[in-house]
Amino acid sequence: MEDLRVLVFFYIIEGALVGYTGMALIGIRLNLKQTVMVGLLQGLLVYLVRGIYTINQWPLGTHTVLNLLGLIIILRLVGRRNWGASAVAGLVGFIILILSESATFPFILSKLNITIEDIMSNTWLHIVTGYLGDALLILACLFTAFTGRALINIEQLGR
Repeated sequence: MEDLRVLVFFYIIEGALVGYTGMALIGIRLNLKQTVMVGLLQGLLVYLVRGIYTINQWPLGTHTVLNLLGLIIILRLVGRRNWGASAVAGLVGFIILILSESATFPFILSKLNITIEDIMSNTWLHIVTGYLGDALLILACLFTAFTGRALINIEQLGR
């Protein structure tokens, strides 16, 4: 299992960012309590799934699908929205997360002259590079929080 500090200082916050941003970009605002609950549950899920994959030495690629399905369920239960809105919000949040990591990690690895193994073996490096990798997600979250704008308003689509 990964160090608990990664759960506390990164996965929980990343989970809150993914959930809040995904919902906000489709026009649904989570309140602070809901955002914290999504972060706690999603962070714990990511921590447990990654731990299980590490213990069993399974390739990490498929863990994203499990985490996405978990996020959709969490958004459905905590956000109290229908399955469609929860699925779209989960997908939007995960797409931004994956785009952000894909755009920033090659740059981070080359500029810091480090490997994924270096990151995974050093707790604080894991946390710091995790936030650097989430740069686009953080910007999208700040944009939605401060402007109140959304890509679409999913609740108006059904009318």
